[in-house]
Amino acid sequence: MNNLTSIAVLTCWHGPYPWYLPYFIHSCQFNPTIDFYIITNNDESVPNKPDNVHLIFKPEADLKKLAHTKLGFEINIDYPYKLNDFKPAYGFL
Repeated sequence: MNNLTSIAVLTCWHGPYPWYLPYFIHSCQFNPTIDFYIITNNDESVPNKPDNVHLIFKPEADLKKLAHTKLGFEINIDYPYKLNDFKPAYGFL
């Protein structure tokens, strides 16, 4: 069997991790052909994280700066849920 990753799942989570994160992380190990990328401003370590789960630490200020540089206009993210407005640009950013 070819062990190439065929899918990447990208999500943003800002703030404290939810109570169910350990269960989600555990379930990810049963999908080794999928890479899970979690962009977060939470620098807490996550125990028992499988190799296909990648935590990317990005504070809001860094996200704003990156989006401004790549998209060419100022963005306003007053609330973390506003990150959803930029989902179409996640691949570009």
